[in-house]
Amino acid sequence: MCAALLYSLPPHRTLPYCTSCWVFQESYSYLVTASLRYDGIPMAAIAQYVPPELLREFFVYAFDGHSEHESLDVSRGPWTISYTCSSWRAVINSLCPEVWTEIRIHDPVYQPSYETRLRTILERSQDQPLRVSFISSKNDAISTSLFHALMRHAKRWQTAVLRIDGPYLLKILAEYDDGFPILAEILLDAQISPMCINAFRNASSLRSVTLERLPMTFSIPFPTSRAVNFRDTCVRRDQIWNSRYLDIIRHSPYLRTFDVVHWGGSPSQDLVTNTSLCVLSVSDGGFLRALSLPNLETLNLRPKIKDYPMQCCPFIVSGVRDLFMHSHCSLTHLSIINADISTEPNGDVFLEALSLVPTLVAFRLSFNPWRANTDVALEVLVQRMMDTAFLPSLQNFSVEIDDITGVQYVGFVDQQFIAMVVARTTREGKLVVSVKAKHPKGGVFIALGEEDRLKEYKAVALEVFRGEDRLI
Repeated sequence: MCAALLYSLPPHRTLPYCTSCWVFQESYSYLVTASLRYDGIPMAAIAQYVPPELLREFFVYAFDGHSEHESLDVSRGPWTISYTCSSWRAVINSLCPEVWTEIRIHDPVYQPSYETRLRTILERSQDQPLRVSFISSKNDAISTSLFHALMRHAKRWQTAVLRIDGPYLLKILAEYDDGFPILAEILLDAQISPMCINAFRNASSLRSVTLERLPMTFSIPFPTSRAVNFRDTCVRRDQIWNSRYLDIIRHSPYLRTFDVVHWGGSPSQDLVTNTSLCVLSVSDGGFLRALSLPNLETLNLRPKIKDYPMQCCPFIVSGVRDLFMHSHCSLTHLSIINADISTEPNGDVFLEALSLVPTLVAFRLSFNPWRANTDVALEVLVQRMMDTAFLPSLQNFSVEIDDITGVQYVGFVDQQFIAMVVARTTREGKLVVSVKAKHPKGGVFIALGEEDRLKEYKAVALEVFRGEDRLI
């Protein structure tokens, strides 16, 4: 009796987990009692004696809307419950609209029954909010038909993931103007010709917006009055987007995270203040100069192309310094990837910026490729960190070197480096330090070449790696 249900459960709803839920315990106890009372009677017959109210609670709990199976696959999910008996089928089809509210359609291959199945799902979900995930790289009739059917229920969308490349699908979205009154989250991923999609401009409940692969000329207006998260993975390099991003920060009183790959916009003349923003991920120093974020906790600086040996925009560190000066924030986490920390006009800008955030707890630096002037800059940083009054709250310091070209060694990991770690190791706790060189050439850590000395340093809160091999 339970085989169909257990097979269709999401991974986190397996039997041992479900037994901790009182609903399952009551159902399980009832079935055990029934099986003893009706020994020899087929389990399908026993299933008919479970009260519909209890079955409904059980099904709603089991199918909590976070499954990963295709919604049109009748061999998975709530479809399978209807195979047990007529009473279970009546409950799952009529009394459990919640279990039909997550709709996942990914690159559908034409089957005549797909349109009927989707209509059935939409009917059984009744008037419940929908969580939609629609992915299609095709322009075929089935994708267009299914997307049309979903859009007819757009007013019920609560979350939506749309990864669509076909112009017909995008045309359907662009022409929709009936609103998304309860839409809270949208992820839009599309490679499209220049256009403006106004479908979300009145989505007043929108809290999270993620944009992927959209061209620079693309426009997607949306209300920011309730926005909490904004992320745009596309590289933008013009003043128009610089102004748009600043407007989002300026007009989002509840914004918590902001993540963009902006590059080369002119600094704004006006300072933009946001008192709610906690996590900021950017690539441009000029953009930082325009911001005042008094409650900023995490700052991530990275180049415009991830996992590629490319520098952040020039003078980003001076932009960080200005941001800290304007914000007076209690920053706790700072990550800097491929930023030039050594060639600022004023050589003390990097240290000056760090001195403005004494609350820093975790500090991560990553470089690809490794350069001699970066080595020198880190030697200066280590020397400054010998003074424990500098970054007094620091608990985790890591340096990652993904590639070493030209320079054959890492010189800043020396006796002074060890002394700095020792100086910051107290009875209350240790500074956890990690230095990783993933693809170095031979003889990298020239100052740590003696095996006996490496053994001595094991007592210190220090980790040093060559590739994946830990040296300390």
